[in-house]
Amino acid sequence: MILDNSSTHKTPEVETWRAKYPRFKPHLTPTSASWLNAALFIECIFSSVGELRSAIKKYIKVHNKKRQAVPVT
Repeated sequence: MILDNSSTHKTPEVETWRAKYPRFKPHLTPTSASWLNAALFIECIFSSVGELRSAIKKYIKVHNKKRQAVPVT
């Protein structure tokens, strides 16, 4: 599990839960590193930069087919 470095993830209740489910390994990100959370999430989903690029291109292609004008007020 990727978690931020919040003190709520280090409480006795959490430690008890972790002891009960040892197959889950927490990975705490550095303090004030919200950008790192996103980078780690992306890294877990895509195995390469090429795969990420392909997914982005596919997303754009599919969503451009459904595009609609945005009214300017």
